[in-house]
Amino acid sequence: MARKPQPHKPKRVPGASSDRQNAEDLLRECEALFSLFMEHMPAVAFLKDLEGRYVYVNPNFVRLTGRAPGRCHGSSDEEYWPDSAARLRREDQRVIQTGQALTSEDARTTGGETRHYQTVKFPIPDKNGTPTLIAGISVDITARKVVEQERQNLLARRCRRLKRHATSLTSYTLSRGTIWAWLRRYAPTAKISPNARA
Repeated sequence: MARKPQPHKPKRVPGASSDRQNAEDLLRECEALFSLFMEHMPAVAFLKDLEGRYVYVNPNFVRLTGRAPGRCHGSSDEEYWPDSAARLRREDQRVIQTGQALTSEDARTTGGETRHYQTVKFPIPDKNGTPTLIAGISVDITARKVVEQERQNLLARRCRRLKRHATSLTSYTLSRGTIWAWLRRYAPTAKISPNARA
């Protein structure tokens, strides 16, 4: 009597299921840690594709632009900062072409308040070293800018004060010299202390 063919059953590899589960758990843990890192980072962070479209933004980017997180994906600088979009695109192209990081400073006005940012852009390469994404981190440096401006204002005030003193001192020296010359010419017999001209 012929035996009925049995349906094929894949061979079970001991430990394969648990290894896969461990890998998935580890991936979820890494994703959760990355999300926490981006959420609490005191900076704006983003990823763009080579066409300049945003493929990832962190919560601070969302707060800066005032746009819903889902609407940021696929957007471009023209939608947020049309006045500086061309310059930002040139910066992106430079990062792509050179493969090097680029640091710049910029100001953004939101809700009537101007904030200053220092941004570092850098390429994310594939396994062959070819840039595939542009990453960026922008740190708020407004407090530093305020201190620098106050220092410049103080320095300018001191320079003006020194200039006024120097002008006064020059005028005083010239006037003393004029008096001395007049005395030598019109009162040659006058007794003048040797230090009178100092």
